[in-house]
Parts: sequence; C-alpha cells; structure tokens
Amino acid sequence: MTRITFLIGNGFDVNVGLDTRYSDFYQYYTKNNPDDMLAKAIEEKYVDWSDLELGLGRYTEQVKEEDEDAFWRSEENLEQELMYFLENQMKRVNIGDGERKRQTANEMKRSLTEFYKEMPVAIRNHISNLIVEEDIVYSFITFNYTDTLDRCVDATKSIMISGVERRYVGTSVCCVSTLGEVLHIHGTTNKELVLGVNDEDQIANKSFNAEPINKQCLIKEETNKSYRNGKIEEAREIIDESVIICLFGLSLGSTDKMWWRYICEWLREDRERRLIIYTRVAAEEGRREAGRRKKFVGQKNMRNRFRANAEISDEEWDELSEQIYVECNAELFKFEIVDK
Repeated sequence: MTRITFLIGNGFDVNVGLDTRYSDFYQYYTKNNPDDMLAKAIEEKYVDWSDLELGLGRYTEQVKEEDEDAFWRSEENLEQELMYFLENQMKRVNIGDGERKRQTANEMKRSLTEFYKEMPVAIRNHISNLIVEEDIVYSFITFNYTDTLDRCVDATKSIMISGVERRYVGTSVCCVSTLGEVLHIHGTTNKELVLGVNDEDQIANKSFNAEPINKQCLIKEETNKSYRNGKIEEAREIIDESVIICLFGLSLGSTDKMWWRYICEWLREDRERRLIIYTRVAAEEGRREAGRRKKFVGQKNMRNRFRANAEISDEEWDELSEQIYVECNAELFKFEIVDK
C-alpha cells in the first residue's frame, strides 16, 4: 500500500471561488465591530496583520495586565466573527446532485491521480516508480476551518464503490485507489477551532507565557493537546505512513512551523520520499501566463520560505533539497462549485 497525502490550505478555497483571504475577513470584521479592541488595531495597520495569527502574537505586547480580560473578550469575539464569516462563505458552495457533482468528482479524481503529470520527466519517473503496481490511499490533512474539501472528497467517493476504485497497470495487474477521510488539524467553524501561534517565541508579551492558560489559548499545539482530540498524533501517523506529501494552497507560514519541521524529519528517514509544494505565480499584466523567469523566481522563493520556516540548517538543506520540488500554477482542483 502506498499513501499519498495532501496537506490543504486556504488557497484551495480561494481556488474554487470563495473569498476567504484574511483581507476579505478584515473588511467584514472591522466594519461590523468598529469599537472592538482588535478590530481597531487591524484597521489602523492592515499590513502588520497580513497574517492574523502572527498579528495576535505581536499584539500581546501592547496588552497590559489590567487589559488582559478585555483582550481575551476581543479575541473570542474575533473568533466568533471569523466563524460567522466562513459559514456565510460556505453557504455559497453548491455541488448539488447532478452534472455539477459529477464534474466535481471527475476533476477531483483527475487532480489526485495526475498530481505529478505536469512535472519534469525525472520527477514523473521517480513518482511513477514509487506507485506502480501498488494500491494507493489518498489522505487529506486540511488547515482550513471550512468543509469545502470534505464536500469535494464526498462527491468523489459517490462515483466510486465505497470510496474505492480499481485501476489496471498494464494488462493484468489490478490495484485499487482509496480516498481517506479529511482530518481538520485546526478544527472547524463549529468544533474545536484552533487559532494562534506556533510557540512561545511568537508571543511578544512574555508575561503571557507565565500563565499556562494563556499558552493553552494562544499556542496551537497546546490548544490541540488541551482538547485531547488526538489530532496531532493522527496527523503524524498519516505523514509517517506516506511516501509522497503534497502541499496545496498553503502559505507555509511560521505559525505552523511544527509541521514543516516534522515533514523534514519524515523526508530524512527515507531518501525515496518526496515533498511537492504547489504555488501560484501571477502573470504580468496583459500576458496569458507567467514567464519562465517569474516561475523560476516563484519556485526559489517558495523553497526558501519552506526552508526558513522549517528552520533547516545548511547541512540539512543539502541533504534534503533533492527530495523537495516546487510546482508553479499546476492545473489542479479546478472546480465550479461556488454560486456567485
């Protein structure tokens, strides 16, 4: 059995037509909460809040001891507003039961089975050798709070028998492809939402770290452990059993560096394993697609971002670099499932 795992971020939802960027949320949040502590801070300095979770960690530096209760009330309000905002966005998703559902399922299946078909020959050949004559399980770990991916996976399972599809290699070898469940590592809009930073270093107000409950609420790993939901252990088990990991729609931010580090450890354990990072590079105005230099720069920037936020040393990078590939503007997960 070969496990191929997709780690999915907000870029997936944006890709299918949802307005779920932080900038979209901030407009909604600041408009509806003009007197809220955090809303005021965001409205004053949008750039400083380009990453909501890092922004929360930095903002704690301004919170005096006597203001802590007000800060937490504001933070809870922000989370509630984020839930409402995303739930309204999810209402726009309409896969249905007819032709749109069939098209969604077929496109999802194509994206999963052909995830490497646009890549250079050497990489295609390596992946083909890993998966030939093997049963394949496709697993999903999403960093999103929305259920968009879940609905697409469910639609795909509906055209398969019990989520399983047979495929033939050559003329005689029969293998099966199976779709696994979707693991929401940061919870959903209605259950165990996790919003925060990666570690104590990202909390600017060091007095916060002296209070265990503050760390429980602000450090994502601590929050998940407090929920006692076993999601971290489950995600690590999925990663450990994978031969290929694909990162799609993720910014590879530093507030999730625990996962980028873990993936590096996973790569180090087996030289045959591969990490594929998908990124988008916009075309110049007036052009149909980005030129090769812009794509090469985009690949380099994403590799450097992963390296920096995984905190990989020069020696480690030399060891792992050949196992990491960045693919620009891949034709994956192109769905028409959002009502305008």
